[in-house]
Amino acid sequence: GDDLRDAVPPGTAVAELAEAAGVSAARKFALATGGIAPMPLDDAGISTAGRLAEAVRTLAYIHDQVLPDSSSDKKKTIEEWGDALRVAADLMVAPARFEYWQRSQFDTMLNDLVRDSQGAGDPESAGDPESAEDSASQVLLTFADVRALLKMGLEGAKSKARMDVGTILVATPGQLAAVPYRVVCILGLDADALPGSRASGDDLIPTAPAVGDRDPRNEARAELLAALIAAQDHLVITCASRDVRTNNKVPESVMLDDLLKVIAQTTGLTVQDLQGVEPSQGEGEGDTGAFTVMTTHTRQAFDPKNFSVDGGEQPISFDPAACQGAVALLNSQQNQPVSNQVFMSESLPADDSATATVELTQLGYFFEAPVKTFFRNRLNVYIPKASEASASELPIKLGSLDASEVGRALLELGLTMPAADSVRFVPDEGPTQPQVLALHNSLRARGLLPPESLAMPQLSELSADVSNLLVEAESIGVRRPAPHAHPIDLRLSEDTHIVGSVGNCLDGDRPGPLRILYSRPKPKHQIRLALDLLVLTATDPSQHWRGVLITRPESKAKTTVEQRSWSVRGATAKDRQSEALGALKELLEQYKDGLLYPLPLFQQTSYAFFKNLKPKEVWGTPGDTYSDYPKECDDPYHSLAFGSLSYNELFAAQFGEFNFTTESNRLWSVIEDALTVENLETAEEPSEDDTEEDE
Repeated sequence: GDDLRDAVPPGTAVAELAEAAGVSAARKFALATGGIAPMPLDDAGISTAGRLAEAVRTLAYIHDQVLPDSSSDKKKTIEEWGDALRVAADLMVAPARFEYWQRSQFDTMLNDLVRDSQGAGDPESAGDPESAEDSASQVLLTFADVRALLKMGLEGAKSKARMDVGTILVATPGQLAAVPYRVVCILGLDADALPGSRASGDDLIPTAPAVGDRDPRNEARAELLAALIAAQDHLVITCASRDVRTNNKVPESVMLDDLLKVIAQTTGLTVQDLQGVEPSQGEGEGDTGAFTVMTTHTRQAFDPKNFSVDGGEQPISFDPAACQGAVALLNSQQNQPVSNQVFMSESLPADDSATATVELTQLGYFFEAPVKTFFRNRLNVYIPKASEASASELPIKLGSLDASEVGRALLELGLTMPAADSVRFVPDEGPTQPQVLALHNSLRARGLLPPESLAMPQLSELSADVSNLLVEAESIGVRRPAPHAHPIDLRLSEDTHIVGSVGNCLDGDRPGPLRILYSRPKPKHQIRLALDLLVLTATDPSQHWRGVLITRPESKAKTTVEQRSWSVRGATAKDRQSEALGALKELLEQYKDGLLYPLPLFQQTSYAFFKNLKPKEVWGTPGDTYSDYPKECDDPYHSLAFGSLSYNELFAAQFGEFNFTTESNRLWSVIEDALTVENLETAEEPSEDDTEEDE
């Protein structure tokens, strides 16, 4: 992979390291053939990509064998064409179940062509009757010639409709005129299926109408009249009357409305009575079910309405599999929890194997989303996200999510470049560095950026924010990049130890993790950094570890970059190690409890409660559609575990042995007591000797 090819041997200078990192970043954003942005694939997508590549390779092979190119006209004899088409059918065509006769019919048609060509147009066999009868024609044919020969055989067999067979007949209503049938069904009598008055295509006759011209609308009415006359016992008309994409009701066809009016006038009823619509007058005035001719069916075969019996009538459906689905649907609705019903009343039994060895990343995931981690790790329950449809229109501005993605890509690239201003976009010129230009082309090829004139102001603002993050890192003496990683294998007790690695760490007098993020500061960033500091201090207390977090401003009202730094409390190495071990043990106990029961612990709301930062607003109101972003009260995992709760209900509720206030204080009090905040602006600068050694 690129990581192995771009590896730098020990002893390489910092300038060479930055150059190698820049090459790797440029290669990462390079475009594929034709200016197409590469698509990352996960393990599940590799198989699909392989099948697609095989299909393209097969199609290219068939194209080379069949279609002409600049070097040859691809002329073959009829036998060679037959062999080539059989190979193409073997590679590209697979008949459906019970339709294998289609391939047999195709082979028979090719054999008939070869047999019919025997002795035709072969000058060498002109004087030899026996050879003419046994050998196929040797005349060279092009692909266009073969298409013309196959056209007749590939067309469907034409046959005249039989009106006297006495079974089911599929035909146009006009063919049923004067032929009596007990039941006539008209399928799809919708407005978009009927001819209109406007001219279609290049038909010039409607532009200058004359007496005797065809009238498509009157012809359609004549077809419907023929079906009405042919029906002896029953006439069944089906129509959708709803949009297939949105399920919204659409106007019915005019012909159907006219038919209902005629039936209403004949029977003395109203159209609303025939449609089964409740009358507008008071209750009891009118019998809507006396003579209803329109029945609305559900769109799902397993709908319980299809199997219900009202007034002694028979059910609509008799499908046993769909009936089982309807029963399952009713059972699931009856067992649906109420809005304030919790998912579990008791904790699960302890699983020592799940907590014997704890990965550091998994510990961070837990405190970032405790409820989600419980469902996924302990119950193996995943709630799928609603997939967003790909945009069919060209964007005119970067959305907040797209802007964050562009900002993160710029920051990742800027960390590998020598100067902080290298990532800036000049408003009228665009990117000035080759690596930034490669990233810009990659984002544009993916369709993420709006047109150049609209995208450049936003890109200039984003690149300025990224440059400010990098400048802030340099101003406080933080060296870039942060390439060091420290392995972790920490045993807290006889039955529990933490393993993992803390990456992106600085060295020097104050080593530790460095986090430069194109994001506003969030509680999860402090939690992750706190865990890294605690395990580093517990593993090697001789080093005075320091964690640095540099993010965008806390809100849009602020313009200054946020920079924060923490370290573990303690004047000596022994004090720091004791503080770190004690905090990790308490956090591990909460982690173990979180694998037994979904804890009422939430990343943002718990932090806001602990800091008294308007936790009610952070939690939100269930079902509020006016919020700019999803609140934690509407998180699907939170709703599954605790139901739909307001903040006051959450604050007062007891979930098994746990409650919201205790768990929030349990997490953040440990972090606040174990860590101390440092002022980076007054931090001691590294000496000249240390600087030369780093370089």
